Amino acid sequence: LKFRGYVLGHPQFSADEQAALKIESVAAFHQAWSDTVKWKIATEERRKHGSRRVGKFAQDFVVAASDIMSYMGPILNLIRDIGAPFGGMAIGTVSFLFTVQKAIVKVRKTGEETLNKNVAVIKELYDAAARDRLSVLRRLLGLQVYEAKEKNYELLLEYEADHKYFTGNEKKRVETMNEAALEDLEKDQRWIDWRTSPKSSLLFMAGFNHNVGFEQCWLSPAAIHLVKTLYDEPPGNPDIYAFYILGIRPGQRNGEHITQVLSHIMIQLLMQNIRALQDGNRWEDLQGAFEEHATVVDAAMKDPKNVFKTRKNMEVAQSATLKVLNLFSHDGPQEQRTLWIVLDRVDRVKEPPVRLLEVLEYLIVKAKVKVKILVVVNGWDWKHLPSYIASLAEKREEGVIVYEGRQKRR
Repeated sequence: LKFRGYVLGHPQFSADEQAALKIESVAAFHQAWSDTVKWKIATEERRKHGSRRVGKFAQDFVVAASDIMSYMGPILNLIRDIGAPFGGMAIGTVSFLFTVQKAIVKVRKTGEETLNKNVAVIKELYDAAARDRLSVLRRLLGLQVYEAKEKNYELLLEYEADHKYFTGNEKKRVETMNEAALEDLEKDQRWIDWRTSPKSSLLFMAGFNHNVGFEQCWLSPAAIHLVKTLYDEPPGNPDIYAFYILGIRPGQRNGEHITQVLSHIMIQLLMQNIRALQDGNRWEDLQGAFEEHATVVDAAMKDPKNVFKTRKNMEVAQSATLKVLNLFSHDGPQEQRTLWIVLDRVDRVKEPPVRLLEVLEYLIVKAKVKVKILVVVNGWDWKHLPSYIASLAEKREEGVIVYEGRQKRR
């Protein structure tokens, strides 16, 4: 009664809204609802000016209105039967609430705003937890700083500039990987087969400089070019890439450990899929794998030549890297995503480089996502490489493609 008195006596409610409160029968409610439907259709007709558009709207709206009444009818009958002597008054209250849409909309809007704020807070907490977990993994990998994508790209451009500078004096005497040569490379069937294969694959590019003692590898621009191409892909492209060039940083000219190379690749990939670390089970699985990997990192520092002669150490390195790759198998259709890994100057690793290739071969066979790996080496800096190339060439069915390029005189 107080509610009815408030509505009938308050100027903020219109005459139609106050009239709805006075409805006391199911039949009157049906009539009021029918009038509302007709008014809504007439309003849309004036607003949209198009018989086809209005006709479609009217049809949809009438169907929706009928659905509402099919639910409301039995409820109103129940109110009428059990609510005497105030059943009519209750029906009027329901009619009023139907009419005063702005009150309902306001309540719903307030609820949605509150929910969105809570969701935002929860999301922020999850993201913060994932970042903390990433820091733990980074330390286990033995890395002092994050691999910021932009910083990595700056290092790549510096490396490209250095490469052009050092090869500048050579280009008049021998062929170089200039733009024309890179275009020819992209038309080479081996390159095409590697890039377009529906399955994971590895392209092994061995470059033999004309000058045996020349420090730069004449095929390195192929790796640089691919990274720049991937970097320039539009934001909507689902592909992910990571790259590493051995000796690109100061103080690393004398070579790096296989574990260091893999660590740099893993952290780059993790930073592009940090939300996967929000999953507690995946996080615990990764943490355990990385803790084991940390022991191999320590062993590599002490005895790089023999660390991967131990089968268990090889399995630990393979397993940790594979788990990072497979995080992407949980994120969207597998056939729409490719992980690209680009490694230049693998010949510079402190361990026998064949061990790193064994890890990479394992990844293309076992990964649950499509992985494309490009490896570039300076042929003269890898002892006994020709015999190894011969063995690699026999693995075409396993996704390994060999490209051997010998620099020619002009």
